[in-house]
Amino acid sequence: MTKNEVQSFDQISTSKQFFKICDFVDSNYFVYSISSMLFLFFIFLFTHDFTKYAIITMFVLLGFLSYRFINKPQNAQEYIISQKYGYLFIIIFMLSFSFSLLYLQIFASIYTKPLFYYVCIGVCSSSIFLITYSSIIKKSWIIPFLLLLLNLNIFLSNYIVFPNGVYASGDSHYQIYNFVIPIVESGSVPSEYVYSFFPLHQIYVAFASIVSNFEPALLYLYLPGIIYPMTSLFLYSFAKRIFNDYKIETMCVLFFIISPEIVYHATHAYQFSYAAPIGIMFLFLAVLLYFPKNNFSIQNVKQRFEVLFIFLIVTLVWTHQFTSTVVFALIILLFCISAFIFRSTKIISYQTIISLYMAILFAHWIYVSNVFNSLVKVSSTYYSSLMSPENYQASILISESGMFTEPSIWIIFSNVLGIGLIFILSVIGSLYGIRKYNVYIFLMAVYGIFIWTLVSTGSFIKMPLLLNSRLLTFFWAISISFIAAVGVLFITKKLGRKGVVICCLLFFIITVFNLGNPLSGSETSFLLGNQPSIKLYDTKEDINTYFWIKENIPEKSYIKMSESWIPKYYDPTRLYKELNFNNQNFIDVSQLQTGDYVLLTKYSSKGLRIRGIDESSQIQAVQSKDKTTIEAYISHIRTIKIEFLELQRMVSSLNCIYSNGDVCINLE
Repeated sequence: MTKNEVQSFDQISTSKQFFKICDFVDSNYFVYSISSMLFLFFIFLFTHDFTKYAIITMFVLLGFLSYRFINKPQNAQEYIISQKYGYLFIIIFMLSFSFSLLYLQIFASIYTKPLFYYVCIGVCSSSIFLITYSSIIKKSWIIPFLLLLLNLNIFLSNYIVFPNGVYASGDSHYQIYNFVIPIVESGSVPSEYVYSFFPLHQIYVAFASIVSNFEPALLYLYLPGIIYPMTSLFLYSFAKRIFNDYKIETMCVLFFIISPEIVYHATHAYQFSYAAPIGIMFLFLAVLLYFPKNNFSIQNVKQRFEVLFIFLIVTLVWTHQFTSTVVFALIILLFCISAFIFRSTKIISYQTIISLYMAILFAHWIYVSNVFNSLVKVSSTYYSSLMSPENYQASILISESGMFTEPSIWIIFSNVLGIGLIFILSVIGSLYGIRKYNVYIFLMAVYGIFIWTLVSTGSFIKMPLLLNSRLLTFFWAISISFIAAVGVLFITKKLGRKGVVICCLLFFIITVFNLGNPLSGSETSFLLGNQPSIKLYDTKEDINTYFWIKENIPEKSYIKMSESWIPKYYDPTRLYKELNFNNQNFIDVSQLQTGDYVLLTKYSSKGLRIRGIDESSQIQAVQSKDKTTIEAYISHIRTIKIEFLELQRMVSSLNCIYSNGDVCINLE
């Protein structure tokens, strides 16, 4: 694509500075200079125990080197799979899709997702990729239909193994029982509760519950699993609008639905789960306004989209303050990039939208700061509300239970593998797109660098405001999904049949390792190893232990255990005490007394209670739902998994009087 073609393609004159930057990025000097800097940065991070970021830096370096290796003057002949093999891959997709659900429903243990499930989903994503390169693709409805099926499988399968849903944090419980259910029952927002966000998404869930006659508590948890597949179809149409290439459209959606943070927010409902799709759609429409293409020019869309933009602005701002703040920053960045790329004053005509956004957002900031009576306190109050870790339980839990804290280098590498491979494809796609003077790829690459800089900064300085899991949602949705798809297209274009085989294997590996990543949900991850995870429900072994205690241990006996707060709700007649551990996390035997019972499990837990709800209210909430577990309706629990052999070693010096594989009771 020449410079003249680019100007005609975008209908707006492109600045000379943009072409100079693109030419510089495509030069050998830039690629090898960046590669050298990345290598030095990798050594620095690795030697300073930032292992996760060191491995990611290594993958980015491999992306630059791979681009130079693959970027040959001649393209290979485009490889098209015959129609009969296309139908074969559809059959393989349907079989793998069916086996994945049947295995979860019939053979898999409840509360777990086995590796077999992830393998089946990996086969599904690889099959869709191969179908994209077959002649059967002429039937345009096939790919969107298969993508929708895969979406629903990934985002709703949690509710097969977790029938009562999975909570992102105690905040979800607060939203359901203090807002959604009262709205359904009374038809109005309860006035006795004061909350920092306008209850827009709670009203939406309540309305959906009334219309569908579905239980509001479960509907709150289920709805994101429906909303995110719809968002992926919006992404599909957006990619079709700006690229007009069915391969890129398909791969954009594939990368979107196998991104860890996207999967997490679609399967762990809380406020951000409902706000993120609105922010993503708003940014997509903004890109179409600022970066016009062909008949989708500014003159044609201004009247059509101004009303829609105002509606989305109000909806976004009054759904979630963090999301609206992030989108605001990205809109400003979009405005600056468009002003740099295009030599047109017509871009400035949309400053009214920015002004409107700023006015509404500023009014909302005043509201959430609770400073109607004292405007002097705006800065300090708002700053403290943003910087308070209490307000970000879900993000803190993800960081603590995810790959950021795992010490084993092999565990870290396994968790980063899928993400790292996407980074390689993204670097290749960015360099290829910028070489072609593609303004959309340039924008998405800048977005990716900007968001990743914020994420890295937040991780290094441990700043609660820069919530990794939430920022990375936009990182995948508006940046990496697109440029990684272009990277796949570049590889298949340059390597032909070999490139198709390589990318097919990459999709399989990325799918398995990303969906099994703790960041997609540590309660279903197979990549945790002996690391922190989340225990959502009491297991069958736990319940059996409680009954055995009631039948065999005398009342008023002392039972020492690491999770002393759990059994006392079932058994108030015995005295449960916290088990003492020394600095090496071994049991402090000197603190045990003759006659003490010691209860050890494979899970050593610490509870995080919902803020604002006292202990009696927690018990009442569980009893009212007739549940056998506190964790399902009360809180996430951070747990340290102990291998059973290690558990046996720990109790070998004690008198074990009961054991069921997960739990041991010992008499000192």
